[in-house]
Amino acid sequence: MVEEVFQRHRDLVVKDALLQVEGGLRFDEFSDAWRLSARQIASLPAVRERLARSLLLTWPAGAQAGLLERLESLLRGQRGGQCAVMLRYRGPAASGTLSCAEEWKVRPSAELIEQLEDLLGPGSVRLGYALATPAAALAQ
Repeated sequence: MVEEVFQRHRDLVVKDALLQVEGGLRFDEFSDAWRLSARQIASLPAVRERLARSLLLTWPAGAQAGLLERLESLLRGQRGGQCAVMLRYRGPAASGTLSCAEEWKVRPSAELIEQLEDLLGPGSVRLGYALATPAAALAQ
């Protein structure tokens, strides 16, 4: 079983890769070391795309002309996901959060997040996640 899991995910298991591994961990007294038996392996970008449910974008103060059109262009290319897009604005006279329509749900790829931060500024992009398992819900 372990060999089958490794063969199925061998392209992910490389030096310095950050992965989510589901399985069992036990101490092996014979080898005097911890042993991990993986049942499932996923890359962190795949986990993000699977579990992210909301993408909150903070509109920058003093935004330049054309920013909305550039934002629309970035989001349009990533539509078709399950991650809702929300836009937060805070100004001297008003503030609020706008939720985009269902057809604007996106796939929150690393590339999209990087492009959005380049466009809107550092710290302007936040992801909200679904709980991965019922056990995680009980732990909170």
